[in-house]
Amino acid sequence: MKSQSRFARTIWLLRSNKKDAGTIIILDALFLLTLWYSIKLVGLIVEQNKLAIQSFSSTAISALGFMTVFTIIYAMVLLAVYSGFKLAVLHTINHMLKRGHKLSFKRLYALNICLYGSFIAAYWAVITIGGWAVKFEYQRPWRGFATLAFIIVFYLLLNASSIFFAQGNELKSIWRKTGRFLVQPRKYLPVLGFSVLAFLLLYAIYYVSAPLMAGISQLFYKQYISLFTWVVIAVLYLVMIWFNRLYFFVIEG
Repeated sequence: MKSQSRFARTIWLLRSNKKDAGTIIILDALFLLTLWYSIKLVGLIVEQNKLAIQSFSSTAISALGFMTVFTIIYAMVLLAVYSGFKLAVLHTINHMLKRGHKLSFKRLYALNICLYGSFIAAYWAVITIGGWAVKFEYQRPWRGFATLAFIIVFYLLLNASSIFFAQGNELKSIWRKTGRFLVQPRKYLPVLGFSVLAFLLLYAIYYVSAPLMAGISQLFYKQYISLFTWVVIAVLYLVMIWFNRLYFFVIEG
């Protein structure tokens, strides 16, 4: 009953705050566009200055050092941009929930650095250790399982930490409350199940419809696959990000 009331309240919040709900979609789209064009811009800059970069990093050690420093700086800039857009999203969600907490960009930026840095380090360590400990024939399933597990845990960490940040908590309090949240699976299993159900439904539609489209013509099949891919991206975004993000807030509402 509680899970049903949470779903109902999330839907009610989206329906009664259409302007804010639409603003969140626009902010997410703007972030993706910013990310896309920043990648294109960096690629263009590297391509135009290839000779200068090669002369600067003439040895393998200097090349590795240059790429390491460049990657870290680029990642920090992207995290800053991501934190800015996320701060705007969280302000919008607080407005939907009638909350007036003052949110700090510096605190959110520090939280994201810790979150993403810890995730990358832990994932690299687990995959590396698994590469030594797991037999070669089991490497592929092991990596698939480990990657899926890390994605789920990171998804929960990202959403849970966002809740407690938006409540105006300090970093230590955010981590403590996030840890408590993760050991209460009854709170978030319904939303994970909802996401899995949406994915399985899309897969079932594809499994049934794809052979039928292929039987009509190869050209029609390619067009259908292209269209269906965009539909999958849109549905997964609306379920796993747009809807679920607010649902997590309703859990702790």
